[in-house]
Amino acid sequence: MGQEFSVFWWVDLKIFRLNLLGIPQDRIAKRLGIPQRTLSDHLAEMPALAFPLNSDLSKGFTIPKIAQKHGWPEPMVWSQALNKKDDQTRFKELNWGIRTWDLMIS
Repeated sequence: MGQEFSVFWWVDLKIFRLNLLGIPQDRIAKRLGIPQRTLSDHLAEMPALAFPLNSDLSKGFTIPKIAQKHGWPEPMVWSQALNKKDDQTRFKELNWGIRTWDLMIS
């Protein structure tokens, strides 16, 4: 049973990553060789995959540490960390400067 769990966990993680990249569901299903319905069922469970990662983010762990701990590429961790944040907050967290002409008031 433990081996079954790890196999399904890997499929869920792949689906999660491909979905975050914006790849259409039909292409994900074809690429992984699974039925579209199975993919839809897995996508319904996707928010649970981010819980441990979000917990570490809220505790203030660095992106590289979280990526290493969970086996995710750093860009995927950044994607999750910056999800639902406005551009100014994203720029601040990425330590990117904002150009003065980006703040022009109309």
